[in-house]
Amino acid sequence: MTAEHWDVVVIGAGPAGLAAALHLQAHGVEVKVLEARSRVG
Repeated sequence: MTAEHWDVVVIGAGPAGLAAALHLQAHGVEVKVLEARSRVG
């Protein structure tokens, strides 16, 4: 089993969560987005 590392975990893949993830990633932050449903939004 390999460990994974993220700087930030965003909970929710709605508009705000995705915007935050994109902004952070654009600044070199390792981001993981988690969503409860099988689709975003």
